Amino acid sequence: MDDTNHQARYETASLIAQAWGLSCEQRDKLLDTPQNVLAIISIDETLQRIFENDKDREATWLSQPNSAFGGASAINVMMAGNTEHVRTYLKYHAYNA
Repeated sequence: MDDTNHQARYETASLIAQAWGLSCEQRDKLLDTPQNVLAIISIDETLQRIFENDKDREATWLSQPNSAFGGASAINVMMAGNTEHVRTYLKYHAYNA
């Protein structure tokens, strides 16, 4: 991926994380790798599909405890470094439910 595409994706992912209510520090931590940048974009797209672009329901899902994540919220799981787990979980449920 070239630098221009990476920068554009990073900016998109940063705006997504901001919309999720994350602080600058949290965004920087979450978007620390190109893989996480792509995962955040994928997570957002999948949430839009599942919740039919209802931003309130998306935000609620991200922040509420979830038994699939051992009682942690999706945001907490991502902040703990397991963004790919959230992405995989959502993709499975969006396309296999």
